[in-house]
Amino acid sequence: MGRRSVKTKGAKTIHSQFLPIDPTYRDCFTAYFTYLREVKLFGPEDALFPKARVAVVKGKGFANTSLARTGYTNGSKLNTIIRGAFAAVQMPQYTPHAFRKTLTHYSDKICPNREAFKAWSMNMGHENVATTINSYLPVTTERQMEILRNMGQD
Repeated sequence: MGRRSVKTKGAKTIHSQFLPIDPTYRDCFTAYFTYLREVKLFGPEDALFPKARVAVVKGKGFANTSLARTGYTNGSKLNTIIRGAFAAVQMPQYTPHAFRKTLTHYSDKICPNREAFKAWSMNMGHENVATTINSYLPVTTERQMEILRNMGQD
């Protein structure tokens, strides 16, 4: 926690910072981060999204009892947790990649030029902006035609 880079599979390092999003989301994340640091006493080497610590609780069987200091080895469990959280409040079951898609669409509005978009893309862990565009900004043929018809209309 607290680092500006993340080690990923293949020992690739991603230099990143919190993206400029709505302050409400940033405040929520900051409160969560503060909880981990000040209440759970997590440090810089502990996982930002830790696994639950499971134990046998007398009369109840297995239960989540606290947070482990380690994270998940892959995204499948987090994907399940995130989908479940949305389902629990009767919302569509979004995945972590849906958040990335939303951030990429937002970048299309906030980035003033291609250099800024490149920086945004790098912050998402992509060496090539084509990866960001192809993965998170799909354009159907119908949308392509609509965009081209409306170009220069403003």
